[in-house]
Amino acid sequence: MYNIEWDDSISVGIPVIDEDHRKLVEILNELFAACFAAQGPEVLEEIVERLTDYTKYHFEREESLLAKAEYEGLETHKAGHVKLVGRVEKIQSELRSAATHDLSNDTLGLLSHWLTDHIKMEIKEYGALLRAKNIE
Repeated sequence: MYNIEWDDSISVGIPVIDEDHRKLVEILNELFAACFAAQGPEVLEEIVERLTDYTKYHFEREESLLAKAEYEGLETHKAGHVKLVGRVEKIQSELRSAATHDLSNDTLGLLSHWLTDHIKMEIKEYGALLRAKNIE
């Protein structure tokens, strides 16, 4: 079973961003648990909808902070966000259209890696910049 454990190694060091990431981890872990408990498409749809909504909210907040910091890679970072939101929306659409009534292990793995890779990229790309400029 997939499960993401939060620890300091995936902390960006920016409280609002870390709070968002914890919430995303929580939603993903809820999705993993629902899949492995075979809770049905309605439950999965609701969780994926929350994941989609919170992902969009997080990305908007993150982009706003990066704009304040005058982050040079902002446009590239935004493009990555669009791609990631598209992936999550595709999963949501497939669940809604009844194309599938469950999520494959590949999809769950993709979501798990997506979040942890996203966080690690953020730590590398801009965590220090935001901390240096005291932007939270």
